[in-house]
Amino acid sequence: MKIDVNGEPVELSAQATLAQLIDVLKQDVSGIAIAVNQTIVPQHEWDQYLLQDRDSIALFRAIAGG
Repeated sequence: MKIDVNGEPVELSAQATLAQLIDVLKQDVSGIAIAVNQTIVPQHEWDQYLLQDRDSIALFRAIAGG
């Protein structure tokens, strides 16, 4: 399955979840939000949220600033 993560192509095995994507990308989950096809997915749903071929994923990291 091919998806797009922050504008970069990523290939995953079929039936991958958002949690599995985070593992593949070796991302620290603290302070990040994920949108799939421009819709935010709550972190408590990542283990069950199945990705589809050609999904567009946006990873956002909270940044402190003023």
